[in-house]
Amino acid sequence: GEMRVFHDQDTMSGQYCCLAQCRCEVLPSVPYGYFGQYNDIAITETEILVSAYDEWYGDLILAHYSLENELLSVDYVDGFSDEGTIRGNPNGIRLGRSAPGHDVGKYSKLILFSDLSYAIAYQDVDQKKLKYAKYDINQKQWKIQTLDTVSDTGYFISATLDPDEKPRIVYHLEKSEEDSNASAVIYFEAMVKDPKQVEDWQKLAIDKKYPPLQCLGTCKEQEACIFVNQSTSTCKPIVTDCSKECGKSDACVMNDSGTPECKRMLDESLFPKKFENVNGLYPSIIIHQNTTFIVYYDSDTKVLKGAFGSITSGFNIGIIDDGLNKINGMKENVGANPFLAKSSNGTIGIVYRNLSSNELLLWQGKYFDFVKPKA
Repeated sequence: GEMRVFHDQDTMSGQYCCLAQCRCEVLPSVPYGYFGQYNDIAITETEILVSAYDEWYGDLILAHYSLENELLSVDYVDGFSDEGTIRGNPNGIRLGRSAPGHDVGKYSKLILFSDLSYAIAYQDVDQKKLKYAKYDINQKQWKIQTLDTVSDTGYFISATLDPDEKPRIVYHLEKSEEDSNASAVIYFEAMVKDPKQVEDWQKLAIDKKYPPLQCLGTCKEQEACIFVNQSTSTCKPIVTDCSKECGKSDACVMNDSGTPECKRMLDESLFPKKFENVNGLYPSIIIHQNTTFIVYYDSDTKVLKGAFGSITSGFNIGIIDDGLNKINGMKENVGANPFLAKSSNGTIGIVYRNLSSNELLLWQGKYFDFVKPKA
């Protein structure tokens, strides 16, 4: 972590140099990367905190600014290794190592406690898991936990504190390979103010949505998985007497009327893209009188949905805006990117997008009007 330099660079270099003497100096810190994406902000009485993702290194960072907007320091929280070649100050950022490490830090959400300690919930990008980092203000170091290890999760994180300052976190589960590829809102509730291990948390999947069952990989020998529509496929016996030669993506099968016909086979390209036809996108959370309120977008039915309750009592789930235009009766695509806020008099406000008309919409109501119960 040091380099050799001339003791006096003004007189110990050049053609008139006298006897040269050297000394060791600490290497400069490795340079900052490019951070700013997936950011969140919290303001204290003495500083401004900004969490973000450093896309150059693939790290989670926390930047400290003065109240006059001067950058004071940057903490590299997670994503770098404590092994490998030292290229900079070993007591500086990333422990002096410039090699990229584990890719983490997207969708960061900053949580500020009353004692001015702080925590960040964020996604492990490589593993698609949820992580939680808490800064110990006494030991002056970060304590990091992996909270959720289900496959393909940790997207669009929102977090808050309950009246006892116990963290509550929601985020989007894109696809659980452990549960028939279900998508959902995932809710994590800490049972203590300062959770130090996974056992200090409770987890609940809210409003799970399962994709349609597809026949790909389940057909018998001499059968083809035939595409019907985006949500349906079926196994059909393969025959050889179609009236024309079938294309590469087709199979000659017997149709419902008993006639040989070329039909499109199901393949991976026909499946929805990421964040399409799933539930629980862009969740936002607030707490009122120890009850959790969550809003989120269902990209399958294209509606704004909400849930309220707790892990112990369960959650009521319903549609807040079904997208039905009251003037022309047309179904519109509503509910993306919602944000939830509350007032002290029992009013909830939600802003969200109408993707059909490219408008920003506002919903207001009382807590007891939050969702329409499921029929």
